[in-house]
Amino acid sequence: MSSISLETQYRDQVVLASFPPSVGQSFTLPNEYGAWKDLTRHLALQEPGILVSAGAERSFFDVALSAREVCQGLIVRDIHPHIKAYVDFNTALFRIAKDRQDYLQLVDDIYCDPEQLRERIRADLAIPVAMREYYSANLDYFAEVFFEWPRLLEDHQMNWRKSELFYAVAYHKNDEQFSKIQKLARAGNIIATLGDINDLRCFDGSRITLVDTSNIHDSCQIHLQTAHLPRVMWTKLILHQRTQFSSYRTEYNSFQLELPLTEEEMNELEIAVRQTWLRHYGNSVSIEKGPLKPRDVKNAIGVKERANVLSPDSPRHAPPPGSFSRHNLMKLKTLPAQTHYEVKGNTVLKERARVSAPSSHHLSQSEAAEAPPAPRLGCCGRFIRIIQNILPKIPK
Repeated sequence: MSSISLETQYRDQVVLASFPPSVGQSFTLPNEYGAWKDLTRHLALQEPGILVSAGAERSFFDVALSAREVCQGLIVRDIHPHIKAYVDFNTALFRIAKDRQDYLQLVDDIYCDPEQLRERIRADLAIPVAMREYYSANLDYFAEVFFEWPRLLEDHQMNWRKSELFYAVAYHKNDEQFSKIQKLARAGNIIATLGDINDLRCFDGSRITLVDTSNIHDSCQIHLQTAHLPRVMWTKLILHQRTQFSSYRTEYNSFQLELPLTEEEMNELEIAVRQTWLRHYGNSVSIEKGPLKPRDVKNAIGVKERANVLSPDSPRHAPPPGSFSRHNLMKLKTLPAQTHYEVKGNTVLKERARVSAPSSHHLSQSEAAEAPPAPRLGCCGRFIRIIQNILPKIPK
């Protein structure tokens, strides 16, 4: 890693003259619940370099669970000014805290006096002058944002610092995790910037090896613009049994970003997809003519491999490399020639895959002859079939 700190290298993005007005909800509170072993497993796949993350506390969680020699710096990239304010304030507290116990006093005193903090920051000569001035000028705003939720949730189970659900990432209670974060903060290698996490071209001077996009894919397409090929991590909140804290559990996913396929490789992939469909499903199921779509690759493989099942067709999905990848090309080439499948209703099931098959009355005579035989239906199946036949006949 470069000997120049991140805050020095990207000073113009770190030190802002003023903050834009806040629009919409900010997610300073973590929205991940449990599954810390799953998160650690994905973080362990990161190569040594810089971690880019969206969100406030969740970004510190990533550092807390990362290997010290792997995570060499943290860049928080978010469009909401409250996230930057929160991260900058927490980073300042890490820098001035004498130890973990001192940090605990700083974050637990929800009615702390910004003036006292300002004096400690100004007196800390280890912090560069530009950063001391920046912290001091914005400290009131930072403190207001940082302590907003603790004041509202002082005795509430959603106060993550007091919740047992966050035991694995409670860095304020763990000396090893605390020292890991504090070392990066004091070295100027934890920064927060305002902007779209898709646009990372301004950080091409740093070796970015992991980008944690949280659940941003729920609201916009993830299509990273960067000179690097980092691992991309994303989360999904899944409805789960209700607890005191939440009704959801978090699922973590990741894939390695790749260079786009060459034209020759793309042709190979298309041929492999179409041959796979014909070989395993015959003419009973066919893909649309025209350019190959990511969902065609997914259905041809027939195995839902987390990030690889996502396509850029809708704003809820991951980058094209998730489907148009060399990994999938090799997988299609190595699929067995013979695959047994069964038909259940109007759906062809192959391993874990589900591929919709057209009903026989939509097929030509020759296609119908080659289609898998219709299954025998039980009482429930016959009742559903009767309802399906009646509904189209009901006048609107």
